[in-house]
This record gives sequence, structure tokens and C-alpha cells, in this order.
Amino acid sequence: MPMIDELLRACSVRIVTAGSSGTGAFVAPGLVLTCAHVIASAHKTAGPLRVFWSGRELDDGIEIVDYHAGPFPDLALLRVPLGGRAVPVSAVFAAMASIAEEQRLHHAADSRWHACLDPVQRARLQRRSDAAANPFLGESEEVIGRDEALHRVFDKLRAGNHCSVVGPRGSGKSALLRLLRPRLGEQLDWTASEVAWLNFRTIETLRELQEALVHRLGGQRAGDWRSLMRVKPLRLVVLDDLGGMDAGAKGLEMRRWLRGLHDQFQTRLLPLSNERLEVLFRKDDPLRDSPLAGIDPIPVVLGPLPAADCRRLVEARLAGSKLPFADYAGLCREPQQPAALLARCAARFEEQRRIGQRSAPA
Repeated sequence: MPMIDELLRACSVRIVTAGSSGTGAFVAPGLVLTCAHVIASAHKTAGPLRVFWSGRELDDGIEIVDYHAGPFPDLALLRVPLGGRAVPVSAVFAAMASIAEEQRLHHAADSRWHACLDPVQRARLQRRSDAAANPFLGESEEVIGRDEALHRVFDKLRAGNHCSVVGPRGSGKSALLRLLRPRLGEQLDWTASEVAWLNFRTIETLRELQEALVHRLGGQRAGDWRSLMRVKPLRLVVLDDLGGMDAGAKGLEMRRWLRGLHDQFQTRLLPLSNERLEVLFRKDDPLRDSPLAGIDPIPVVLGPLPAADCRRLVEARLAGSKLPFADYAGLCREPQQPAALLARCAARFEEQRRIGQRSAPA
């Protein structure tokens, strides 16, 4: 593992512009692939574009050589002269060929990657899946075993309260959001324009947070958020992947601002995190609790699925295939989180496939 870490560090760069920051990776000597939104301001205004690699800033002749704006494919290519010292990503796969397959399996099993696709792309992905594809990889069409959690979320919001959803990675928080989004109207009589969905994998500062909210409200400048909220008040702000928020001073500034939305506009918050909020940000202020601590004293906790729901989940994945449930029944006898169960089933499928390939006649 130290060798992998060293290779990946050599392949990665940090990119900073006037309005954003992010990461990139060398895909060939001197060529860095990054997301278009990371360098959008530099591309639009020819503003400053700073690249940091191996602990130092590279400031010699950086240029944007290709740019494809979001939402898809949201990619850009930078030329960063390094005198041949860059290590392309291909070097990692050349050194350790197994990583490519491990990466493919990991991404296919992580529903967050599929959530980035629009319906047309997702349908195309399904059509390309062959009959021998692992049925336990990818996003589940049906969310099983979370009906009670969904009812509790609606009950809390209906009562005018904040609601916190807590569960470890792989417990189905993103899947719960998929259930929640289309039902807000029928359950709470809210329109789509009254709800903002924010993901803290891409928001790093208070300004970026305000810009995201202003963009959701149809505005242009971060400073307009207060006037826009008066005209188009939000009933709910969903805070997805809250654990990705900065745990230091920048994050504390954002958490105070978010808590203030309820005080000023009665906006409810729906944070999703791996840990309870009072634990997640317990170092915010040594003299008092974190701004988000206590907004929901009894959070909705996504615990392991009971054995009966584990069986239902596996049976749903096997539906339409010729695989017998008996081959996977032993994996469903104890409560477990859905992602962990599917990963175990996926591993067993691959093991049986390898055994079948070895025993097949030449």
C-alpha cells in the first residue's frame, strides 16, 4: 500500500482559481485532467490558475488546452510543463495491473457514481450490461427496508422540525434521498423550488455555499442570498455528505450560517452524515456545542437491515437471472448494511464465476 500511495501522490495535483479549487491527475506527461467546473472562472475570464504538485507551486506556462463544460462531461485538460518529471496515471496501472479491475468493481458497486448519470446515460449503461454481468453491482432500483426511516423523516419535517439522518457509509443514505425527492410534494405539499439540495463533496467555503444557494434560487451573486430568500424562501435545505464539510474554521463558519437560516427564514435543515452531528463536529468551539449539535436530538438512524430484508434485497437482485438464491442464502442470515451485503454477494458471484471458468472445457 505505501507504494500505491506514493504513486497516487505523484499523479495528483491541487488546482486553485479565483473562485474555486479542486484536484487533478496527470494522464500523460505534462497533461492534467480535472473537472471543468474547477477551472470555470479561469477559463471564462483568463484569471489566475495555480497548480500545486508534491508540496510546491508550479507557475511556469500553465495553459488550458481542452475544455468541456458541465453538467456532462465536465472535463478539462491542462498543460503543465514539468521537464519530464510528471508521473502519468498509466504508470500506476502498469506497475499494478490489478488496480484497474479493483477500481472498476468499486465504482460499479458505489451508487454515488450512478447518481451522476442522467436517465438516458443510466439506461444506456443498463443496455450495455451483458448477461454475465454481476447482478450485485451498481445501484438498486428498489430501496428495501427503509420505509420506517422515510416515514420518520416526513413526520419530523411535517411537524416543522429539522431532521438528521445518520448511518455509516453503505447504509443507504443516498438511496433514502432518492425516495424522498419525488414524494415531498405529495407528503408535504412543497414545490421543487422550495427545496435546495447541497452536496458538501463540492462545497469548501461559505462563499461557495452561498453561491450554490443563490444559483438554486435563480440569482447570480453570492451576496444576493438574503434578498433572494426573502422573495423565494426555502422550506428545506438538504445537506448531503455533511461529513465532507471542513472540520475547521471554514466549516464552522458554514455551520453557523446554515443554523442562522432557520432563525431568519424558518428554513428546515436535513443533514445526512456518517456520525451524529454532536460527534462529527465536536471540536467546533471548546466553550459551547457545535452550531448544528442539537438540531435533531433523536436522529433517524439507518441501522443494519434485518435478515428478512437482507433476503428481500438479494432476491430482488437475482430477479430475472438464472442464479439460485440458495447460493447466497448463507450471506443473509444476520443483520447487515445493504452495501456490505451486496459486496459479499458480489464477491461470491465472482468467485463462482472464476471457478466455472477454470473448470470449463478448453
